[in-house]
Amino acid sequence: MTSLRGFVYAIYVADDGRAFAKQVQVNYAIDPVRGWQPLSAVPTAPLMPQRSVPRMVFGVSPTTGRRNSTIAASVSAPIWLGSGNGGVDVFQSETDDGSSDDYTVTRRRGESFASPH
Repeated sequence: MTSLRGFVYAIYVADDGRAFAKQVQVNYAIDPVRGWQPLSAVPTAPLMPQRSVPRMVFGVSPTTGRRNSTIAASVSAPIWLGSGNGGVDVFQSETDDGSSDDYTVTRRRGESFASPH
């Protein structure tokens, strides 16, 4: 994974098709496995509600045993689909020491949006 620094706004597409802007690290936003939509310096859609919980995948590194997670930004993201459905079961993530590690997906968790009052 190329290590690019900084953040951009990218589009998260909810299960019901609504699009939300979310600030994301550049190197994760450009990774096609995660499913983010076009990037910009300013939000191009409403910001993701604060109390929402995006869909995520959780994984473990087969070499180091480290655990990590990442957002699957759309239901068609390869990491969300998984290898049994034409996607993938491995994602890369940069570690605290600047190195990169592969994580094999162990669990997927759906999104949750707070109901309006």
